[in-house]
Amino acid sequence: MKLTANGCILIGMMALSLAACSDKNDTSVSLSASEAASASSTSSPTNSAPVSQTLTSTDGNVSIVVNQGQFTDQSSDAANWVTKDESTNLTLLQRDDSNNITLSVNSLGAPKLKADDYFKKLSSSLKANGDLNNVKVGMATDNRMNYRFSHSSNERSLNENCVALYGANNLYVVCASSDSASDEQLSNTLKNISVKS
Repeated sequence: MKLTANGCILIGMMALSLAACSDKNDTSVSLSASEAASASSTSSPTNSAPVSQTLTSTDGNVSIVVNQGQFTDQSSDAANWVTKDESTNLTLLQRDDSNNITLSVNSLGAPKLKADDYFKKLSSSLKANGDLNNVKVGMATDNRMNYRFSHSSNERSLNENCVALYGANNLYVVCASSDSASDEQLSNTLKNISVKS
């Protein structure tokens, strides 16, 4: 079922097109990230605390600590979730079946715009996208901006919460998506993200 990841990729590709824009309106994109998505997953259960997992992108630059559910790596089955073209930028693909949440990280290459300009353009693009509903964009900081939206796919509504991360050498989009989990569950999945500079 490709429903739960396609929206992440749609937004990732939108962010990629913004990342590729320069002051000269150059929209060509050349990326070296071509390997399939994979992630390492570690658990450290305790008797009364929830199970904590640290999920790490294939390039080792993005780590997400989750304290709910049990995520499993879907990189070997990426073709069941995204098309071959969509998997080009995917550096993490994890799934928690118990909560019906898919977590993805897209690596979008080096930034071509200043952070403020990038986040403004991303915000405008999200709000102007007619395929998205209930778009809410948070205030951008120096290096990140949260946003959420819903959209329809195969006659089902998919909710997505995402974080755009701006680094000196790379841009990332981290998304949690589900057709049944609440916005609170999705946002909790993205509470603890760290990026290597």
